[in-house]
Amino acid sequence: AGVILMGHTADDRFEARLMREAGASVPSPRPWAPCPVWPQGRGLFLLRPLLDIRRAEIRLSLAALGESWIDDPANRDPASARARARALAHGSGAGEGEAVGQDVPPGDLSDIREGAAGDLLIPRQVLGRPDGAATLGAALLCAAGTDRPPRRDSLDRLLQRIHTGASFAATLAGARVESRGDAVHLVRDAADSRRPIAAETALPPGRWIVWDGRLALRASRPGARVVPLAGRAGTLPPDLRAARMRLPPAARRALPLVIIGDGSVGCPGLAEVPGVACRPLSLARLREARGAIVNEATLWRIAKPAAPS
Repeated sequence: AGVILMGHTADDRFEARLMREAGASVPSPRPWAPCPVWPQGRGLFLLRPLLDIRRAEIRLSLAALGESWIDDPANRDPASARARARALAHGSGAGEGEAVGQDVPPGDLSDIREGAAGDLLIPRQVLGRPDGAATLGAALLCAAGTDRPPRRDSLDRLLQRIHTGASFAATLAGARVESRGDAVHLVRDAADSRRPIAAETALPPGRWIVWDGRLALRASRPGARVVPLAGRAGTLPPDLRAARMRLPPAARRALPLVIIGDGSVGCPGLAEVPGVACRPLSLARLREARGAIVNEATLWRIAKPAAPS
């Protein structure tokens, strides 16, 4: 599948707004958006054609057709922020006149650079645009390989700090943020104790696998596996150790180490590893999230041919 149609309504959008007003970071459902499930949903988009229709209208239409539906019991659980927002909106007429609306048009992302560890180098001026907060929030997840967005207040504080031009390091949403001069470097926070270190993973021959949410790898022969390079840099040959030292320190810790069946090692991104292909996923994911793919036609023309399957 390239596209899944979803039944979100104007009520879902209004409930999402109530949840944000209560401090949650949930976004409003968008008419067209990449699947938020990562990495299993990569290359898959969601289309929501009912966002300007009320939930009650859809139920009336279904009843008139003699059709039924299923109500999720979780939507009545007061422990859920969504259920509390739904109860608040129920019967109030809320959501009437809630236009579908569009995101702030994304700016040009061509100046953003991607590193060997799936890290992203973003010019500070890119984050000063009207869509700067949305770009930063998406970039944090893409560089970290995660899918849980940061709280909006935390994101706003980070963006304000970046705008001061000060040099600093911080962490948010699983990413390490290093702001230096006119650029911001985002990389997977390898020291995050709340997130387990990337597991050793076998590379089945001929099949792409996503490792640590950031890199797609495919081996052409059996016996290869990938592990984090952190703590194993001494196993690299001298030329790769020298190449590693030319990277920012945070990116070094986030690199993968590929171990071949004969015991030899390599590090994709520093040098080609015979029999193993490696693609960082961060920049392509960011472009999808920020609107580079606007409909199904561009999905099949741009994303699908290039996406590891």
